[in-house]
Amino acid sequence: MEFRLGKARLDRSRRLLQSPAFQHPLRSPTGPRRMDAGVAQVMPTAAVDSLPPGTDRLATAASTVARLAAQRGSEADFLAQVVEELKTQIPVRAVAVWLLNSQGVLSLATERGLPDTGITRDPQRSKTNIRRLLDVIQGEQAAAHPESAVVSGSPVAMSALFAPLLAREKCLGAVQIFLDVDDSFDPRNDHLPFVEETASTIAWSLAWREELASTTGHLAFWNRFERSVSHLGRTLETRQVAAAAVNEGRLLLECDRLSVVVRRGRSVKVLAVTGQDRLHARAVQTRSLADLGEAVISAGRTLDSQSGAEGWPDAIQRQMFEHLRSAGARSLRIVPLREPEPFHNADEPSAQHQPPSAPVFGAMIFEQFSSAWLTPVAAERGDLFATHVARALHHALSHEQIFLLRVRRWVGGGLEWFRGRTGAMVCAGVLVAVVLLAGLALVPATYRVEGRGKLMPAVQRDVFAPRDSEVTELVVQGGDRVEVGQPLLVLRDVQLETELLAARNRLTEKRQQLEAQQAEIDESTRRGGRSDDVVRLRGRQAQARVELSAAVERLQSLEAEQERLTLRAPIAGTVASFQLEQELLHRPVRRGEVLLQVMDEESNWHLELTIPEHRMGHLLAARLELPDGQLPVEFVLATTPETSYSGTLAGLSTRSSARPEEGAVVEAQVAVDAANIEHRRIGAEAVAKLDCGRKSLFYVLFGDVVELVERLVW
Repeated sequence: MEFRLGKARLDRSRRLLQSPAFQHPLRSPTGPRRMDAGVAQVMPTAAVDSLPPGTDRLATAASTVARLAAQRGSEADFLAQVVEELKTQIPVRAVAVWLLNSQGVLSLATERGLPDTGITRDPQRSKTNIRRLLDVIQGEQAAAHPESAVVSGSPVAMSALFAPLLAREKCLGAVQIFLDVDDSFDPRNDHLPFVEETASTIAWSLAWREELASTTGHLAFWNRFERSVSHLGRTLETRQVAAAAVNEGRLLLECDRLSVVVRRGRSVKVLAVTGQDRLHARAVQTRSLADLGEAVISAGRTLDSQSGAEGWPDAIQRQMFEHLRSAGARSLRIVPLREPEPFHNADEPSAQHQPPSAPVFGAMIFEQFSSAWLTPVAAERGDLFATHVARALHHALSHEQIFLLRVRRWVGGGLEWFRGRTGAMVCAGVLVAVVLLAGLALVPATYRVEGRGKLMPAVQRDVFAPRDSEVTELVVQGGDRVEVGQPLLVLRDVQLETELLAARNRLTEKRQQLEAQQAEIDESTRRGGRSDDVVRLRGRQAQARVELSAAVERLQSLEAEQERLTLRAPIAGTVASFQLEQELLHRPVRRGEVLLQVMDEESNWHLELTIPEHRMGHLLAARLELPDGQLPVEFVLATTPETSYSGTLAGLSTRSSARPEEGAVVEAQVAVDAANIEHRRIGAEAVAKLDCGRKSLFYVLFGDVVELVERLVW
């Protein structure tokens, strides 16, 4: 049966499927995954429990139809497979697909179970059915109508669901499904969204199959393709190439939005997006595009939402569906951009052994907002266009990697004028040399002498070992704050302890001897002994007193030496030595050896510098020119290299000293304002430059060479 119908043009885009009872499996962002007929399906987790009976079968059927729609093959085979799958997977009484030909004739393309409904045998019902089909096609709106049939002698209540096949601003036909219904079943709410989505998928497949078979369409595409590719090679500016790729590619491939992402070093950046002159790097969608592009660049393979991102990690799949949700896109395809292989002559042996895949440096992102699918024809054409974009973009990136490209381009343009003009080249060279030498000789510049040293407190004392001894106790640690006279460490001298013990014994002996002599004198006096014996005893007693006094002095001297072995802080300040326990404890030390340092951080600070001796001539001459001789100094500290400080030269040694690593140097002190120095640290390394006045720019730049020549010639 055939009916003629005038061609209807669509005034609106296809309505998106918004029913809560069903979501298309290719657009579901989250949920458990199951494999059915080789197709990865995703059902929304939150809606599974609330779906009406049979909705899981609807999702399976919709996924199967989508898989068939993306496969190559004839139109008749595709429609036959679709109706067979629908008849098999869901409980329908009949399925029919009606198509309009180029003359507007409506005919039955394929059906399954249509005679069982009784419509083909009843002329009145057949006319009613055709009128309903025409209303759906002309109105471009889905509809549901009650029907009935007699099966095995019993009436059966049915519902006929109609949905137009809308594609590319025209109606290609309609899909018709007959369902058995009961009192608890509402086909308009339960199955009509499914029929609409199925009709949309069929129309999409018919449209791209028609495009694939159109010779005129192919010729027009290749003409546009040639013009678009030629635009890519008009410039070597990376951003302009990327902008041409996304803008020309959108019109060429009829894609809603194109983006180009490249990797430069360790970072991945979005270079261009269709319709955007300026990109905000921190925008959510820009960062999302960069992250997805980075994943494709690292993996080196295409990411396509139509396949459910099959084979990709779960994190990448969630990120892709989150981008689709936030951007409002219905499909996404990301194609890697590979570096072009180097040119080889076909006759060369190396040309026969090319690597299977080149390194990936970027990605092209295709996004669809008005349509949920990207046709296989568009996908193949997009991949082909991406290879040309990759070649042009890689050449532009390689060109921009040339060091000082803009300067060299400007210089090259100027030098091009001199080609063939030998006289002009000679004159220009002489003029440049004269101007350069005159500028170096006449332009003044500050001449600076560099010195290296440390930042130290001005008040500092060294603590020495008073004699050869051993460190037995540490009272303080490095960084401790001490006061004047506070014990720092205790030494032990075994020889001193021996001498001290001997002195104490000798003192005790002399005291006992003196007592014995006194007792002898008393005894001699009591007995009335001779006077000369008493005198002799008193003389011996006087000698004993002298020896006792000497023993006391000796003991006091040794005790004083013993007391000196407890080293005390000479000033109030901070113990500047580090790791005292590892360096000193239980270690023998020599007399005069520096054991630790105490520095007063609350006092003034200064720089202790060493200046090369051969720079002293400039330094002394500059000091003579100043009334106070205090040269300005600028320095930076290793603790804060980003900040420079100023000071003045306060002191200069009158003699030089030799350093193994620096040679002959002169020591100097620079007064600084400690209040302006943040993060002061004792011994912080400093690099200082002493201002020695103004000299010619030539001498500032090449003074070392001049002095070297002068020393050699002299």
